[in-house]
Amino acid sequence: MQLKLFLFLLTGVAVFKSAAQNPKVVRKGMPPVSQVNVKQSKAFYDLKQFDGKWQEIKRTPLNSKAPIAFSDTLLMQFHDSTKVEIRDATSMRMTMKGDAYIDPPYNLVAAGDEYIIRAIDKDRLLLEDGDNLKEMQKKEVFYFETLGKITIPTEKLNEPVNVDPKNLEGKWIVYRRQALAGSVDTDAVVIKSLDIFPSNTIGSAMGQVVCYKSDITESLSCKIIFGSANILVITDNYVWEFNTYKADGKEFVFGEVGRLMYYAKH
Repeated sequence: MQLKLFLFLLTGVAVFKSAAQNPKVVRKGMPPVSQVNVKQSKAFYDLKQFDGKWQEIKRTPLNSKAPIAFSDTLLMQFHDSTKVEIRDATSMRMTMKGDAYIDPPYNLVAAGDEYIIRAIDKDRLLLEDGDNLKEMQKKEVFYFETLGKITIPTEKLNEPVNVDPKNLEGKWIVYRRQALAGSVDTDAVVIKSLDIFPSNTIGSAMGQVVCYKSDITESLSCKIIFGSANILVITDNYVWEFNTYKADGKEFVFGEVGRLMYYAKH
């Protein structure tokens, strides 16, 4: 009996000593392993869905339902299923090049920047950057790639026409200006883009105009008033009146025939 008791106590000491020499390490503040959530390993999206060119057309703060004006349009081009190039349309410089991948379940990592993917289809992409919701549109070519390459339309645009204000909604980038020699002053304020916001008000809308004078570029809030075959663009600094010659939802032509004509596309 005493021998059995002695062996039992000896075995207990050995077990205690082994446990003391091999303690289980638990990080402070961490729950037991069985309680740690397993990270979602399956991505909701495939990077092949992003292949091609995407241009930002709408920006809405996360704390608001109303879109805001912006001039630093985000341009993204995905290729080879793993690469991305990103431009800032304000400067037209390549700002970033790098790898692209999906961090499960729905985070897009593009050249080091991270976005939450909210939705994507063949023509539209919604990305959240932490501050804003960015609506991107699929493009065959970016507008800056057509500069100097698009010929002036051969159709006759000598007479102003009435246009549907709904066909003018969105951001219009001027890709070409046509002017007769000497018809425009050297210090004239020239339009680079005109963003016309959706409006429920008949005959007018708010927007953002980007213009420049003597190499100085400004982005100004504006009000657009739609008239009979013309529009009035009003800012705190400038007022323009343009005849309208074409607005089919794809192209917007405005200005004055024989003086200065603007050709713009989304």
